[in-house]
Amino acid sequence: QNELDFSAPTLGDDTTHLEEEDTFDMNEKSQESINYIKANMNIEIHKKNMNTVTGRSSVASSIAPKHKTGSVPKYLKARQAKWAEDAAQLEAAIPDPDCPPGHVKLNDEERVNQLGQMTTKHADLLQDLHRLPVSSDTRRVV
Repeated sequence: QNELDFSAPTLGDDTTHLEEEDTFDMNEKSQESINYIKANMNIEIHKKNMNTVTGRSSVASSIAPKHKTGSVPKYLKARQAKWAEDAAQLEAAIPDPDCPPGHVKLNDEERVNQLGQMTTKHADLLQDLHRLPVSSDTRRVV
């Protein structure tokens, strides 16, 4: 008959004397609400104080140069200048709508210089043309 008796299950010697602290209530918050932002700020302040006391600085602050607050860094100024230069080159590369395709628009100085060269060349060619004989000896039947 002992085989048919059911007894309450036991989980070992440690669980026979349960106290209030050992139990877990799902409705009760297990931790107090923590302000993590404030805790992180306190940690940073503590680190800064430790750095000033020990005289050491972090590796990141020793590698990176000190930046003046409120000023634009040099690398950003260089990028802005490059962007402006690229924009000017793109604008200069746009073809003039008044100039036909295959032609190049000249500035005034180049235009006057080129026009002078062309007029002198034209005058030389006309002189050569006037030196050619006008009469030609041919046989013709009258």
